[in-house]
Amino acid sequence: MLRLFNLLLILCCFLQTSPASADAPYETFNVKYREIAPSVLRDTTGVVTINADFSWENGYSVKDVELKAYDKVAGSFVASEAISLQKQTLALSSFGYSGIGSYRFPMTEEEGDYCRIVIDPKSDRRIWINTQIQAKGLENGVDKMHFDGLKNLVAVDLFVFTDSGKKKLYAEPSRESSFVVVDSKKHEFLLAAEVKNGFVRLVSEEAITLQSEDGKENSTPRTLGWARIRDNEGLLTLWIVGGPNC
Repeated sequence: MLRLFNLLLILCCFLQTSPASADAPYETFNVKYREIAPSVLRDTTGVVTINADFSWENGYSVKDVELKAYDKVAGSFVASEAISLQKQTLALSSFGYSGIGSYRFPMTEEEGDYCRIVIDPKSDRRIWINTQIQAKGLENGVDKMHFDGLKNLVAVDLFVFTDSGKKKLYAEPSRESSFVVVDSKKHEFLLAAEVKNGFVRLVSEEAITLQSEDGKENSTPRTLGWARIRDNEGLLTLWIVGGPNC
């Protein structure tokens, strides 16, 4: 993930200095919430991001990636087919200039270097890939992140899997705790700081300044509250997205 952050930082700086490229990288969702099979949101435990290589020659373009798919046979993994990332998959979301470059897929299972990803959230089509093998040949490789281990201010979209665009933020990681309702109009994305009891603590970009006993000032992100990672039916309620733009 750090490699991707550095890549995007460089990309942001380039965009700021390029007269022909005024836009910044952004996240785009390729599947509408109600089009996603419920089984995908129920089984997803993390996100696999495949970072395709890109070029600025003759305008911004992203190179295709050949996904090496595997079948699990009698406890072992056997190579089965090669799949075009751009032509034969439907990433739930993607991030980059023009909204493409890094492709994010729901992850449902893991065994060593192998993980199962959903390459079509509508039909719930799943394949196994080897993240180490898949990362070879890609400058920024493959990133994997788990929803039960969110930390270090990972950016998340709290509202993408809702119809109302509103969510409860609890004062404590408990459903019995007091809460406030926040909406997507005010918070395009939030930052995940830690996970506890099935809740994630969310903070905003806005920092608050605290003064220690020795008089030194320290800035820390402002905590907004705790959100449930899954709803009453066990369906995922948030998604990992690109961090703050430059």
